Amino acid sequence: VDKGGVSIPWKRIDSLLKDEDVDVLKIHTNGGERQILDGASELFEKNQVQVVILHSAEAHQLWPSAEFLLQRDYHVRVDG
Repeated sequence: VDKGGVSIPWKRIDSLLKDEDVDVLKIHTNGGERQILDGASELFEKNQVQVVILHSAEAHQLWPSAEFLLQRDYHVRVDG
């Protein structure tokens, strides 16, 4: 991705944590949470992620992520 002349490489969480079990995955991006979860889809398919914590300044941005987690039988709780 090119952001104003600075090239930022994209990496999928799946490629970084191939065979790792993840106790807690915390995502605090204020947008793009669902894309991050999509980049960890293989970890979720293998049930390697135990707990997911999402934070966003805009609650409506979290619904696509909640849907992703609910479809994979995760319990979703909303605070705030």
